[in-house]
Amino acid sequence: IFQSTKPLRSLIMSQPIQKHFEIGADVSKHEIFLLSENGPQKVPNRLESIKPFLRKLIKQHPSPRITCESTGSYHDLLVMTCLELGVAVSIVNPLNVKSFIRSFGTKAKTDPIDTRYIWRFAVERQPRCLDKSWLKRHEVKELMSFRSRLVDERARLKASLDKIQQEFILSESKALIKNLTTRIKKIETKVSACITKDREWSEAV
Repeated sequence: IFQSTKPLRSLIMSQPIQKHFEIGADVSKHEIFLLSENGPQKVPNRLESIKPFLRKLIKQHPSPRITCESTGSYHDLLVMTCLELGVAVSIVNPLNVKSFIRSFGTKAKTDPIDTRYIWRFAVERQPRCLDKSWLKRHEVKELMSFRSRLVDERARLKASLDKIQQEFILSESKALIKNLTTRIKKIETKVSACITKDREWSEAV
């Protein structure tokens, strides 16, 4: 997957003992820029591209680990796919990486530079790997976001009731409000179940 790039190896004077083959990933909306000690790779940020890349990576390296910055939701697909396929993955705070870059007197402004230092950060700092409980927490995050949209829509409909003159439209609006309330409660039940399960996993570890 990666082409040999010897200068990258010289970046690290003394590396800690590594149990993973480290890969830095700079994730954007449409692309993932990856870097290991063997060189760069670019993969579209789509499931149909990420899965084959990870499967090939597993075959080539016994214990790969991908480290990426927290980038809103752009990194979610990569992280979820790693966890589902059993590839070690870490998410690091961008502020920590920027502080790490500044320690070398460098300001990272382009994707290749960012990826290089994310990779180096992973090698030297050995960030904690995620476990599958992240998937449940991510599910809760997505559910709560969806719930917020439904709550906003219900509030908008409720605010418009006093302005509605036609009986049919008023009746349909009330029915929609009732339906939204049912869906919101269903989401809240699902969230509660996810949280309970996550606690069970945490206690079992």
